[in-house]
Amino acid sequence: MGRAPRIAWFAACACMGCSEAIPEPARFEFQTRDERLDAPAAANADVLDAGGDATAATAADAGRTLADAADAQAAGTIDVPAAEAGCPAGCDDKQPCTLDECEASACVHKSVANGKACAITGDPCTVSSCMAGVCESKTPLWQHVIGGAFEDRAAAIAAVPAAAGVSGWVAVGHDAVSASDNDSAVWRFDAAGTLMWKWVDQTSGSTRWHAVLVTASHAVVFGDLENVEGVDSQGVFATVALASGMAGTKQFKITPLSFNRFRAAAPLGVGWVAVGSTGGKSTPSNGWIAVLDADGKVYKQWNFGGQGEDVATAVVSVGDGFVVAAALGLGGVTGADIEIARYNGNGQVLWKAGAAGDTDERDPRLAALSDGGLIAAWNEGTSAAGGIYEVRIQRLDAAGKVVVNTKLSGLGKSASLRAFGLAAAPDGTLRLAGALTSGTEVNGWVAGLSPWGAVLWQELSGPDTWLGLGVAADGSIGLAGTATGTDDGAHDAVVRRADAWGRVACAKAGVCSTKSLQSCSTKSLCAADLCSATAACLKKPFPIGTACGAAQVCDAGELCATPKANTWKVITKESKFEPASFAIKAGDSVEFTLEGMHNVIEVDKQTWDVDGSLPKLGGFAVDFGAKKVVTFPTAGTYLYVCAVHAGLGMKGSIVVK
Repeated sequence: MGRAPRIAWFAACACMGCSEAIPEPARFEFQTRDERLDAPAAANADVLDAGGDATAATAADAGRTLADAADAQAAGTIDVPAAEAGCPAGCDDKQPCTLDECEASACVHKSVANGKACAITGDPCTVSSCMAGVCESKTPLWQHVIGGAFEDRAAAIAAVPAAAGVSGWVAVGHDAVSASDNDSAVWRFDAAGTLMWKWVDQTSGSTRWHAVLVTASHAVVFGDLENVEGVDSQGVFATVALASGMAGTKQFKITPLSFNRFRAAAPLGVGWVAVGSTGGKSTPSNGWIAVLDADGKVYKQWNFGGQGEDVATAVVSVGDGFVVAAALGLGGVTGADIEIARYNGNGQVLWKAGAAGDTDERDPRLAALSDGGLIAAWNEGTSAAGGIYEVRIQRLDAAGKVVVNTKLSGLGKSASLRAFGLAAAPDGTLRLAGALTSGTEVNGWVAGLSPWGAVLWQELSGPDTWLGLGVAADGSIGLAGTATGTDDGAHDAVVRRADAWGRVACAKAGVCSTKSLQSCSTKSLCAADLCSATAACLKKPFPIGTACGAAQVCDAGELCATPKANTWKVITKESKFEPASFAIKAGDSVEFTLEGMHNVIEVDKQTWDVDGSLPKLGGFAVDFGAKKVVTFPTAGTYLYVCAVHAGLGMKGSIVVK
């Protein structure tokens, strides 16, 4: 880079206090989370402001403002100082990542900020950024494999906003130092994949980070510390400066029970809410919720659950409160169930939803939607060895009512699909990440979903399991997970950047590797906005009948419209409903025509399974011998019985799609 004008160097010198003393910055009163985290930067800003005032005064004494001085120098009316005359050949080293100056008759080459763009190649598979004064060229779809002889993992990843100065990613997990000892690790990458720093917490004991949130100045991480293997553990909170990788506040969370682990976290007011599990050495764990202040100190906490193993694995901020998703009864005979609960800011339950069935439901994840609703995803199947899992997707409205209920399956009967990461994209669509297992083969899996659960695209990405994902402002995807090492068989941590459509190979992504998600968005509810490696943006219409609203589907013209409702008929014949079970679409109605000795009451699944007759609270009903039309606006399964003859198996079911 060319030699910097001396006037710019002088201003910087004045800002650093070399022309006159700088007054001590004022003391700060910290009021909010962001102010606490950003206090050092604010203090430095005061120092710079004071230096700027000194510079202006110096220029004024010389009879011109700084702007006048710069103009005069550009016009050649200011003599070059003697110190610069000692560099007659100039100091330009032709490197775009250095600031070249002449100081004391010698050339000085100072590195510009790491992560600064330094070259434009025109090749979509190449991006360039500065690192330690050198312009480095890399593929925009990069990967880091981190590991040794023991089990390592990257558990979560979050995008760093442009407000931080250098955008990129922060990933967290653990770096094993022995078979029983883990050091929790935080990795900071710039947008081009350069590792800017790594912070390892070497606290005595085995530590693991499971969740990360990013502000403009800090990474805020949550996990657990196992003091003595199999004896006790604590939830842990820490902040790490994005610019330096220096750890700030660190708090250990201790409850009356022995085993405490944070699994997920979200912002809440001026602090945070973290969730996980808490339990004793010989007692099952319960779900755990802790509300933290800006410094990570607990000011409210509680646990929930039943007799089995319970763990909360997801939390999102919603309005003035938050929503928590948990798996209840892990390890039970029939498998775990899912509970989703909405809390206000004081920790009071506003509503609950979820799923309970014969299958094993676990690993719930949540994403908040702009209309106050939620997308929930979890894995359901059989927990037996070699069991097949599918991914259940539900959309809930702001009141917790299920408006979409669907599932994603593997590529065949022997393939098991599991999701571990869920995030909202900038255009309102969703991203899922996990693994597809077929026999002994495991592949990382990433998918895009519409806000109503329709699959936009799916991508497989080699022998990996993705445990977490994040989405940047341009729609690009950060992936964190594990892969089996090729040299020692132990799992290594893997951190990867994919394009906005989930592709991790630049040769496959082509021009899409540097294309933003928004540039291809048509905002259509009835088409997938895709990107071709050669043709750039393209639109793929959904099949007719694809859900695009609470009671709307896509028609032949790619319009989201309310379909014409149908009316179905159910009659009674002896001690049976005819038909006993059938499927309809959301918005359809059912006309019940009953004989005098029969009625209809809606029941829950537990009652239906045992041929019971306990009415479901808020469920529909038809009186004895009556004729009544019942409308079903919401997707789901509705179960009903005749109260008198349920013990004889007189029951029916309606599946609303």
